[in-house]
Amino acid sequence: MNRRMVVRTVLALALAGTLITQAFSQVLWLEPLPPGAENPYPGLGGDFVLTSATGSVSLSDYQGKVVVIFFGYTFCPDICPTALTVLGQALAALHDDESEEVQPLFISLDPERDLPPRMAEYSAFFHPKIQGLTGTPEQIHQVARQYRVLYQAVPAPESALGYSVDHSGIIYVVGREGQTAALIQHGSPAGLILQTVRQVLARPAN
Repeated sequence: MNRRMVVRTVLALALAGTLITQAFSQVLWLEPLPPGAENPYPGLGGDFVLTSATGSVSLSDYQGKVVVIFFGYTFCPDICPTALTVLGQALAALHDDESEEVQPLFISLDPERDLPPRMAEYSAFFHPKIQGLTGTPEQIHQVARQYRVLYQAVPAPESALGYSVDHSGIIYVVGREGQTAALIQHGSPAGLILQTVRQVLARPAN
């Protein structure tokens, strides 16, 4: 292999690594349909059944409310605690009547370690309304596909945990009828999350 080919290979690998990192930190962004569309993100999301510390939970249990969903895992060192802290700040800023109409969910991408009691304790640390959900690996894979969540386990042989989970960091806001109404990028401030949730709350149910 000549020098030019080596350089091209190194550059290609570096570019691929950059794209993968961006994909997991931001997710492939989906442009919504024009304002006023009944379903701005057709084909994205949908109902599911997972497990909380108190039993089975489905998205349809919260029909009529605005549901805020974030995917991650309790051993996450950065994206999850950052996102959940900001989400908790936004939830705390809601008025009482608004808060009654909003249900936040934290869905595990690491079901083998994130058992329901751990999910409940971890989620409540950021805000008492956040409900932690987990399930079988097959259930998690299915709901992740529905919401186009990118995730993969990464071996960490030097860590006592054994592996980490790389994942995208989008916050999904689901409207009162169960359709994805808005996507919020990782790194957005609490004010933007609060504004987006209030906008979805203000939309009349059909």
